[in-house]
Amino acid sequence: MHCGSRDLLKKNTGTAEGQKKPYINKCNADIVQIKVILFKGVYVYSNVVLNTGDEHIGNPLNQTMLLSPLAERNWEDLCLVLEEVLDDQSHRQLFALELGSGTGQHVIRFAPKMPFVTWQPSDINEESRDSIKAYIAATHAKNVLQPVHLDASEPWEKWAGLSNNSCDVVVAINLLQYSSFKTAQGVFNGAGKILRQNGLLITYGVYAINGIITPSCNEQLDAEIRQKNPEWGLPDIDVLRQLAYGNEMRMERIIEMEEFYKCLIFRKLEKNQTA
Repeated sequence: MHCGSRDLLKKNTGTAEGQKKPYINKCNADIVQIKVILFKGVYVYSNVVLNTGDEHIGNPLNQTMLLSPLAERNWEDLCLVLEEVLDDQSHRQLFALELGSGTGQHVIRFAPKMPFVTWQPSDINEESRDSIKAYIAATHAKNVLQPVHLDASEPWEKWAGLSNNSCDVVVAINLLQYSSFKTAQGVFNGAGKILRQNGLLITYGVYAINGIITPSCNEQLDAEIRQKNPEWGLPDIDVLRQLAYGNEMRMERIIEMEEFYKCLIFRKLEKNQTA
């Protein structure tokens, strides 16, 4: 089993090292490369065709579509987790906010698998939002809204006009380890406000537990991240549990994933449970 991937790609925080070719998902993606450059650690396709197995994704508008190798590797496993935890609500329409959507690869893959969910992608970076727009245009995704600028470290009232109790799901993929503690606080405070009762906050990443990071390669990952920004680093699950409790949520499940990644499932408590 490999350790957490050093994907400083999706958040545009570093440059890919030792990678000369874009990652090709051998199971379900056939990428026809027209033009590719390395932009802030992310492979950039000015015009690509992706074969997802079900259909071909083209880019007729010639917009910039960013490609994260890590997102190509993990989207299926993440999608399975989301499908499982949302299955009991699949009879009704849900609204989901993705924080730090990055390239847009996750949300456009999730959308056709869960047509009962309307997805709102968001990102602080304009380049990422442009990439998300390109993926939406290329896939003709009907249940993905246009991306919005959202800084999770800001008060929730500034979260792109989202209102109190307006979301069923908030998703944060590989966001917390590349964020300051202020951003983590913002994620949990905002989710606690915008989630409806019984709504879910789902985070994915590599974590410390009780202040301990294992195995040693994840200690190295944490050190590398902190070298890039001392305010970043692997978040501690117990700290996140406390943040959740302070914002009317509880940690419901920890789902073990590949490469020592985990999905943490937090649920917004009903009022009588918070008393």
